[in-house]
Amino acid sequence: MKHISKLALDDYDLIIFDWDGTLLNSAAMYPAWDRLYVRRFYGVDKPESYFRQLAAQLKQVNTHSTEESAYFRFLDVEFGDGTTDMQTIWRHVYSVATEIQGQIEYKSAAPQTLFAIRKKYPDAKLCLATNSEMRDLLFYSSTNSKTASLLNPIKFFDSVVALDHITKPKPHPETFTAVIDQYKIEPSRVLIFEDSFKGVRAAKSTGATVISVQDEMSDPDRIAIDKLADFSITDWNEVLRMLK
Repeated sequence: MKHISKLALDDYDLIIFDWDGTLLNSAAMYPAWDRLYVRRFYGVDKPESYFRQLAAQLKQVNTHSTEESAYFRFLDVEFGDGTTDMQTIWRHVYSVATEIQGQIEYKSAAPQTLFAIRKKYPDAKLCLATNSEMRDLLFYSSTNSKTASLLNPIKFFDSVVALDHITKPKPHPETFTAVIDQYKIEPSRVLIFEDSFKGVRAAKSTGATVISVQDEMSDPDRIAIDKLADFSITDWNEVLRMLK
C-alpha cells in the first residue's frame, strides 16, 4: 500500500465517496441507535457496549459481512419472541432514527476536503455511492440534521447511488459500477474512498484505485482492508493538506 502523498488527484476524472463511516461519523452512534430501539420496543435497557460487542461478534461469525436484517432478527429473538416480521422491525428501527441521526456529524475536515477537491479539480465528477437509503440522505440534507448546513449531500454531489437504486448492495460492485457506467469512464481514471471491508472489496473489483478511510467500526477488518486498498488515510485532514 502506497503512502497518500504519492496520490495524484489529477489522474482521476471520477471520484466516488461512500457515506457512512467514510464521510459521516456515524459508526459511534449505531450502538446508541440500537440501544434506543431495544429500550423503546422491547422494554430492555442494555449498555451501548453490549451492542458494539454484539455487532463485532456477529460480523466475525458471518466472515466480514454483517447482514443488517440478520442482526435485527437476532435482537428480536433475544429480546422478543422472535416472530416479528421484518417490515415491522424496520418500521420500528426507523421510527427512532431521527432522534439519533440528528446528532450525527461529518468526520473531521470531510466537508472542507470535498469543497477543496471541487475547487481544485472542477472538471472531475464527484459522486456518492452508498448502501444507505435515500431517505437517510434526504434527512442529512435537511435542516433537521447537523450536516446540511456544512455540506448538503443531495445538492453537492454530481450523482448519488443509494440502496434504493441497485439490486445487489456491497460487497457486490453494482453500487460503484452504476456510477462508473453512468459517466462511461475507464476504471483506471476512477478513485474511490471507502471505510469498510465489504466496501473496499466492492470498489477494488471495479478496477478503480481505492483509498480506505479509517473508521472504528472497521477496525476488526483493518489487516484485510490494508491488504486490499491502494492507499489509506486516518482522517480527511491528510487529503486536505495535499490540496493546499
